[in-house]
Amino acid sequence: MFSVTYLGHQGWLVQGGQSRILVDPLLTGEYSPGFLAEIHPPRRFDHRKFPAIDAVVLSHEHADHLNLPSLALLDRAVPIVLPARSARALADAVTGLGFRVVPSRTGDTFAAGELEVTLFGGVTPGAQLDWEVTNLQILIADRARHGSFFTYVDTWPTAETLAAVRQKVGRIGVLCHPNNMMDWSCLEGGPGGGPPVSPLAFAAELAGAEASWWRGGEAPAVSVICGPGLAFHGDDVSFAEHARSALSTRALSDDAVSHYLQA
Repeated sequence: MFSVTYLGHQGWLVQGGQSRILVDPLLTGEYSPGFLAEIHPPRRFDHRKFPAIDAVVLSHEHADHLNLPSLALLDRAVPIVLPARSARALADAVTGLGFRVVPSRTGDTFAAGELEVTLFGGVTPGAQLDWEVTNLQILIADRARHGSFFTYVDTWPTAETLAAVRQKVGRIGVLCHPNNMMDWSCLEGGPGGGPPVSPLAFAAELAGAEASWWRGGEAPAVSVICGPGLAFHGDDVSFAEHARSALSTRALSDDAVSHYLQA
């Protein structure tokens, strides 16, 4: 059995057989210190319902992906896969919680029980997001090839990456479109500015991207949109005022957030 569970924002639980991997988990209502934002929708971690985890894969070092309060809830025997180019202070912070940090790089492949993880690089869409230098795109597949999950997180996938993913797993099972890379106009003051796009216009943008990506092959079984699952504070308070506009672009409703998290 292969399953993918959405945990809010850009967090996922991927299961293959008896093996489970967390990707960029946000399991609490707070960010790491220094990030002036509120996680939305609110959530509370329920230890009674959450299964044992074999590994945590973090795409990059930003606070909405590497979330120390969430990691602090996990068993310290779980290895934390973190990009090797991340800031040493953050790697030290994760180690300081008692975890073993596994440095990762573009092209790495490793097994976690019945699951196999492959990491790819990407390209940023413009100067406003060029700070996503450590971001790794994540492919997780059942080693018995029962299913697969691919997220390009906060950088665009290249044609070479998409070809490599298809060569490795064939038809992608679940493809994640992170709104961070698709369209920020849903948030006033975000990169690009301008009035919010409508859900239909945003869906058309995604459909156009996929039409160009899969021209020579079969489209993924499921394509989903996730993020942004946050509202800003402080100097970025204008973002918070438009949180509902942002959430309206999400293809998954709040009801789709896993039963592992209790609102």
